[in-house]
Amino acid sequence: MIIFEEDDDRFCIAPSTVNLAGNGLFAKKAIKKNEWLEITGVLVNRESVADQCTYYANAYKFAADVKRKGDKVDIGQFLIVPLGYAGIVNHTEDKKKQNVEIRYLDDKYTKKSLHADKAVYWFLKDVAEGEEVLGHYGEGWEKVFNWVHETHDNAKADIKDWEKFLHYNLYNLGDLIK
Repeated sequence: MIIFEEDDDRFCIAPSTVNLAGNGLFAKKAIKKNEWLEITGVLVNRESVADQCTYYANAYKFAADVKRKGDKVDIGQFLIVPLGYAGIVNHTEDKKKQNVEIRYLDDKYTKKSLHADKAVYWFLKDVAEGEEVLGHYGEGWEKVFNWVHETHDNAKADIKDWEKFLHYNLYNLGDLIK
């Protein structure tokens, strides 16, 4: 078994400022521009049995070793199933609120690992104590989030219509809400 503990004392988890996001990652102390948060977790080979067995985390997996070759991007062989704070960084569509971006660092430490790069959230600007850490997952994710918000709003409208219908108490259905 692998035991993982998150020990970065710069962060804490609290309810997100992002609508419908649940919890988010917040700065427990001020963080300076150009600091970074490593994206830690378990590496799985892309399209392997381990990748298939962790399908439940597909929306949260990170490419572990992205390489750019001219206009082409090679997303590499490994995926990171996040276990630490980086797995709870929320998305913002507002570029002014975005304070981190994913980068890949190549250094002496990571050359000893299975992959060539260290995936990190790079701080684009200073983040004040108590401020939420927010990234931008990419343009494709905006469509997903728009769908989630639209579905949530529609569900609220459906619930109101259902409650109104029950209020008429046809066939004694109003007794269901008492």
